[in-house]
Amino acid sequence: MADELHGAVSSGSAEEVEACLQRGIDINITDEQRRWTAYLLAAYYGEVSVLEVLEKYKANVTATDNYGRSAVHLASKENKSEALIHLLKVGADATVEDNWSRQPLHLAALKGAMETLMILLDHLKCKGIEEPLQCADGYGRTPLHLAAKENWPNIIQYLIDNGADPEASDHYERTPMHLAALHGCTRAVEVLLKFADINSLDKWKHTPYYLAVYYKHTETAKFLLENGADEHAGSWSESDNAII
Repeated sequence: MADELHGAVSSGSAEEVEACLQRGIDINITDEQRRWTAYLLAAYYGEVSVLEVLEKYKANVTATDNYGRSAVHLASKENKSEALIHLLKVGADATVEDNWSRQPLHLAALKGAMETLMILLDHLKCKGIEEPLQCADGYGRTPLHLAAKENWPNIIQYLIDNGADPEASDHYERTPMHLAALHGCTRAVEVLLKFADINSLDKWKHTPYYLAVYYKHTETAKFLLENGADEHAGSWSESDNAII
């Protein structure tokens, strides 16, 4: 039953979806792997006409999957702007959190989904939510942290231009710069250098340069050093120095 309904959703045919529902297929039936409903799948694929049919037949519009992700999460991370606009128009919560306390803003930043990121931010500002970009997930990470670790320079610049704090610290006292260096994201580091302390220390007194060296991101470490990183700052051991 789930395969038939979900197959109709995946095809993007609102008529096929409606025919399935008229035959009595459970509108909220889920698949076994991800616990996705037809509504979640339609949001993932950005099928607005299918969403409308499912809403007409009273689908559970607040359903979440195995990871606690809502329809808004899925549309946001897949950069499905028209679907996201529709979901917000019918009253979906743009601040709903998944199992890692990540809001849709987090997932849009993580995936480099600029269109949906802009839609979400405009929506939240219109709702009067103060400092929407300072929302932190279960690790204390903001959308800017996630954009930095995934090396999205255009997203990083957009977030900072719209109020994101480039010096925000997560639960390990790591800034977006730390995460960019840790993951070898040189382009992200290049943008962040204009706004953040290159020698900031995390919980273990490690600098971004230390993390780039430790995780063998040679290009990133070289870039940091050429742009003012103090190679002696923070906590180092003899074994750490041997990595350089």
